[in-house]
Amino acid sequence: ENSLADSVNASRPTSAVGSNYSYVDGVVPGSKALKFQGGTAIDLGNASDVQAEDFSFSTWVKPDATIAAGAEQFFAWTKHTWDSAGWYVGMTASQSLVVSVGSSVLEVSVPQATMPKSDFYPAGEWTHLFVTYDHTRNTVTAYRNGRAMQLEINRSGGWQVGSTTQSKRIGNNGASYNSAYLTNIALDELTVWKGVANHTDGVSEYQRAD
Repeated sequence: ENSLADSVNASRPTSAVGSNYSYVDGVVPGSKALKFQGGTAIDLGNASDVQAEDFSFSTWVKPDATIAAGAEQFFAWTKHTWDSAGWYVGMTASQSLVVSVGSSVLEVSVPQATMPKSDFYPAGEWTHLFVTYDHTRNTVTAYRNGRAMQLEINRSGGWQVGSTTQSKRIGNNGASYNSAYLTNIALDELTVWKGVANHTDGVSEYQRAD
């Protein structure tokens, strides 16, 4: 709350890359969320604990205004380049949601033609996003507000654990590119943890703050 510190791992070095951010009302009354206003990301250091072979990612998303159809912005990025080890979650010009895993690249998405960004992330409203990856099955599952999304498979590669020398970012496409910044979008309760989640977990994370 009103801090960039990791509330789960207090020893994690977190820092802002840029200063164009503010604290706004969070999804839970009385709490605070982090609003990205463009040109700023949060660096999580280079630890490998967010690169577990099975992982789950959860966050609340609230844009101030309608997100442009052609917007490319990223919630979290742990890769060096798009086709290197690690993973990322975000949106591209043609995808309202995209999840990429590994250097051989497993990529799945919700195409904008299926659900436009303006509907996926309604302006002025909190939307819950939950993603989980199972390395044994090499599958990604995504939930929006507790409901499983139909995903399109764009690439069918696989997982590789990322290098610990690569910094991890929230709010853009990593240190190598330093672009595709979240702009006028607030994030709250962003969490990454080891393990594969199921539908009950996806619903529970949504209802926990709903």
